[in-house]
Amino acid sequence: MKKRLPILIIFFIVIFIIILVHILKREHHINYIVTVNNINYNIEEKYTYNKGNHYYDFVIEDSNKHIFNFSYNNDLNKKKKIINNLLRYKKNKLVCIIPKYIKEDFGNIYCTKDNKTYSYSYLRDSKDKDFKDIIKKLKKDGYYSKKLNNHNKNINKNKVNYYLNNIPSNNRFIMWNYTGINIISRNGVKTKKLIKKNDMYENIYSTMVNEYYIFLNHTNKEKVYYYNILNNKMSYIKNKKETFSGDYIVLGSFNKKLYFIDTDKYIEYSLNPYKKQLEKVGDEKTGYITYKDRSLLKVETSDMKNNPDKYKFVSKIDDSKIKEKYNTEDIYYTNNYYYFRDNDNNFYRSNSKYKNKPTYLFKLNNVNYYTIYNDSLIVINDEYMYYYNDNTGLKKIIKNKEFKYNYENICLLFEK
Repeated sequence: MKKRLPILIIFFIVIFIIILVHILKREHHINYIVTVNNINYNIEEKYTYNKGNHYYDFVIEDSNKHIFNFSYNNDLNKKKKIINNLLRYKKNKLVCIIPKYIKEDFGNIYCTKDNKTYSYSYLRDSKDKDFKDIIKKLKKDGYYSKKLNNHNKNINKNKVNYYLNNIPSNNRFIMWNYTGINIISRNGVKTKKLIKKNDMYENIYSTMVNEYYIFLNHTNKEKVYYYNILNNKMSYIKNKKETFSGDYIVLGSFNKKLYFIDTDKYIEYSLNPYKKQLEKVGDEKTGYITYKDRSLLKVETSDMKNNPDKYKFVSKIDDSKIKEKYNTEDIYYTNNYYYFRDNDNNFYRSNSKYKNKPTYLFKLNNVNYYTIYNDSLIVINDEYMYYYNDNTGLKKIIKNKEFKYNYENICLLFEK
């Protein structure tokens, strides 16, 4: 027994080290090949773990040089090589794939034609005949996702139409109504009044931190109010050391915190509604905190003041290659992806490593405003608000005549 004891101790030490390495693991970046029907698919898989969030980014290139890039956010215990199979459909020049993950979970439909990559929504709305044939085959084989179906049935409440059947079951859309918010889910529309006297037409600072609606505005000088849209509870945090000016730069939310700058004294705060904490995290002397490529980083004061839009968590950027090729200045960057639209109102997403190989997401004319949440988009087009995600496609959510005149930050999103 005494002879075995050192061996057992070494064994448990090795097991402990393996477990510790796994717990501390934050990323991997690997390449591997999946072969289907004699076609090799080179898969570049980049994994990032941050504060309980698991991000997988993929670039797939087949033997014919077709390139697909997309993301998959799910907890797979930090495993590698999570794509173990691919379904492939071809009609004439159109090639479509569906990745299959190790949890027996099928991904979304990604297609390529004439060296261009397309989403389901783009091809559906373009009425591509080859794509229609592929979808028929997908449905027959049982691989078509009903999440992609569009519904035109709507309900009317206070002269606003809501397409409730188009809302994913775990999502909530929050619409400002000048005295408070409408919370729109698949189950209906609820209203919460936030202002007792007078209407507030513009509401450009309020935002979401998970299920919390953070009510930032010009009138609250000492307190920040926040409302839990799931349990209907209103709370506030008081700024004990400073008085707010009422003018802010909202940088964004990360890890259950909102980061924003009060522009009077240029002080940055983080607000955690879960812990009811308001902390000063930056100023002109110490610099500021921002979020890029799924991690927080420090920014010098001069850089933040000269170009604050660049350091918002969804940042508007100037990229000469994208600008020249697609004739656009409407370029945003977040979570290793570029989002942009061209003069023909085509919307794109491209992996940061392959910016010259974007995916056509959808096309919408007369767009007034759009914003990006993780890998989803809210788009206001004339009097309609649309939602886009790879899992659901492009869907109509709200019809409101007010969108023609007031659209900036009027609709927010909670994705559970």
